[in-house]
Amino acid sequence: MFYLQIQPVYKRQSENFDKMLRCLTHLIYLLKETAKTEEEHEAVLEMVKKLLCSKPRSALYGDTLLHLCSSRLNTCSRAYIAGSPSQVQPTIFPNVRVVQLLIEAGAPVNVRNQALCTPLHIAANTYNFNPEVSFLRL
Repeated sequence: MFYLQIQPVYKRQSENFDKMLRCLTHLIYLLKETAKTEEEHEAVLEMVKKLLCSKPRSALYGDTLLHLCSSRLNTCSRAYIAGSPSQVQPTIFPNVRVVQLLIEAGAPVNVRNQALCTPLHIAANTYNFNPEVSFLRL
């Protein structure tokens, strides 16, 4: 969690930091999808609450995790991890279960990024539109 509070200085650091945040949202997705018991769901919720305490925001655009999970542009290719050529990856986001989890964990819903957009603005964008996400109480 400590590393989420250190703001990158150089462009390469900013790009890597933002990739890390996108990978983090995908890990949250995997944890949420693989949790089977109520105890596992509660453990995931507690981890996300702790994560949100560090108030992570992307370096390039100031997006929160809720912004990222509301956007179709939030992708994580194998090249991030293994350095292999990028292939077309299935679209995971916007994902209603992850957005609900973030809201339940206390993610700020009215915070704006550098483009002055809230997560609802991102979710309501034509490219990102998913009726399940857009009708949540953001």
